[in-house]
Parts: sequence; structure tokens; C-alpha cells
Amino acid sequence: MKVDYQGEKSNIIKPFLKWVGGKSQLMNTIVKYIPRKINNYHEIFLGGGSVLFTLLSLKKRKLIAISGRIFAYDYNKYLINTFNQLKINYELLTDKITEIINEFNSIEINTDGQRGAPKNINNETYKLTREHYYYWIRNKFNTTKKEDINTAAYFIFLNKTGFRGLYREGPNGLNIPYGLKDKKKIPKIIDKEHLKEISNMIQCVEFINLDFRDSIKRAAKGDFVYLDPPYLPETKKSFVKYNEKGFDKKSHEDLFVLIDFLERKKIKFIMNNSSVDLIVKKFKKYKIEEIVARRAIHSKNPGETTKEIIVSN
Repeated sequence: MKVDYQGEKSNIIKPFLKWVGGKSQLMNTIVKYIPRKINNYHEIFLGGGSVLFTLLSLKKRKLIAISGRIFAYDYNKYLINTFNQLKINYELLTDKITEIINEFNSIEINTDGQRGAPKNINNETYKLTREHYYYWIRNKFNTTKKEDINTAAYFIFLNKTGFRGLYREGPNGLNIPYGLKDKKKIPKIIDKEHLKEISNMIQCVEFINLDFRDSIKRAAKGDFVYLDPPYLPETKKSFVKYNEKGFDKKSHEDLFVLIDFLERKKIKFIMNNSSVDLIVKKFKKYKIEEIVARRAIHSKNPGETTKEIIVSN
């Protein structure tokens, strides 16, 4: 029996992070490929977690049965730390974020027409404008190597106030610019009740900082694997640099080999990717469905659409 996603949409918990390639708009199509009975569930590229939250919501409604364990992996250790802190330290995390937000909201909006990061941000200048404050927190995030409550709070704040929720690393760490320039009305950064609901729901999830080359191999027959990798670029300007090294051609080649590994082991999977010739030809022996999606981070036209595919066995 298929799940009526549209009928269940109001019961699906929404992600708390903005994330490039988020799957909320495609969930109606993705859900129909998720088995109704699963042993262990493996989400290889966690990102914002929209598919994970959908699966957990459907599980709570007894529309999907998971008899084993639920694993969510990502190579971004700060992302995994944020989910883990929300899971085990909800109160401390929301208190820390609230402290940051209150300080941010107490500062004047930048009205001097400045473009680019402010210069000489230090203990005396970081409260000159909200933009100064953003870069102050970004510097604290980049120089704090610990995976703890503070780092998770910084991560959430930067995600909500940085440019379109992007996460991109350079040699010195996160390099996303401030995203709320000239905005007098600041969007809500967190919803405590929403975060509490998520914290309760993810108690059954094991969040693991692991490269896809290792996480995929943890799956076994009877498990279900969902993969939403950085897409094979449609153009040279396509966004793939989630970390300093990016997700290069070799990464895609390794991923393709591991997809075939899942098939040989008779492990059910679905994968989202861009609808480009290389992908379509490579996976022609599998089931492929083409779908239309919005380019959520396109800087000139956020409403522009593109074609994606879902590959399954």
C-alpha cells in the first residue's frame, strides 16, 4: 500500500536548517520509493534532514515499519555535531542560541551601504552592526575546533543568517557572507517548540560523521539506503563545494561503484541526482524517473527549474 504523502503532509515535521539541495519539494515523489517495511535505514548524505524527518514522521504514524536501527551519516562533522547536540542537549543548545539571537537583535542594522565583510572585527567592534556580529560569530566558529554546544549554536545561527543557507568551506573554514543585508525585518532564527519536537523524534537516530565510501558499506540485505549526494554538475558553475575539497569527479566515480555494490548485495536503495547524460547512461540498467525541481539557491532567479532524476533498484 502506497503512502498518501499529500494527505500526510501536515503531519510531516519540517527541517530546522536551510540546506542546498533540500528535498522538501520532491518528497511526494521520493516517498513512493520508500519500502513500507525496512530492517535498518541508512541515510548517506544527511544534509538538512528533510527525508529523514519525513521517514520518522511516517514511522510515528505507523505508515512505515522499521524493525532495526536508523543511521544518518554526513562527512560534515559540524552538521553531525549539531544534530547530536539537539538530540542529547536540547535545553542547553536552545539556551545558547537564544543568548546569541538576543545579542544579535540588540545591535543596530547596518545602514552605511557597506559591501563585503567589515574590517578589523574585534572585542571592541563586533557589536557595531549586525553584520559585524555575524562575521564575529563566523570567526569564532572557524577557530573553535571542538564539536560541542557552542559550535552547534554557532552553526545554526550562521545557517539562518548567512547567504541563503549555504554551507561552503575554503582554506580558512566557512566562508559564506552575511545574508541579511539591508533587511529591517529579521526572519525568525529558531522555533523552540519545533526544535523540541525534532529533539524528541530523533532520539532513535544514530548520527555518525562518516564518509560515504565507508557508510554505504555498513548496509546489508533487508536494509534500505537513501542517497542524496552533491549532484554531478550540470554546468561549471554548479554548486558542489560543500567542504574545502568539494565533491569531485573521483568522488562521483567512487559513488557509482558503490551503487553497483548495493545492487550486487540485493540492498534496496534510491538516489537523487541531476539529469545529465553521464548519470542517465551510467544507471540505464536501473529504474529512472525524471522530475522537475526548483533551483532554490540560484542567485538571479530562485524560481528557475531544472530536471533531476531518481534512480532505484
